Amino acid sequence: MEEPRLTLIVTLTVRRDATSDFDLFERHAAAIMSGHGGRIEQVVRLDGDESGATFREVHTVSFPDEPSFHAYRNDPALGDWKDLRERTILHTEFVRA
Repeated sequence: MEEPRLTLIVTLTVRRDATSDFDLFERHAAAIMSGHGGRIEQVVRLDGDESGATFREVHTVSFPDEPSFHAYRNDPALGDWKDLRERTILHTEFVRA
């Protein structure tokens, strides 16, 4: 029997004026994630008050296992995008599903 994937629910608080840069970061992060067997299963953007300075985006992501998730988080290629991430994402929360 195949082991279940590690599934996480990730909530990101994003600067609305940096949406294009956030989308760029997200594409690169997803590519790096796939190199570790991870994938974004679902994305829901919660715009809320469109005149507000931020919005939230909720991702359901999965990895083959815990070591794959940690390898992604420690991948130097992800670190190459750290400045862009810090400019666009104000807060990140994640919980195991």
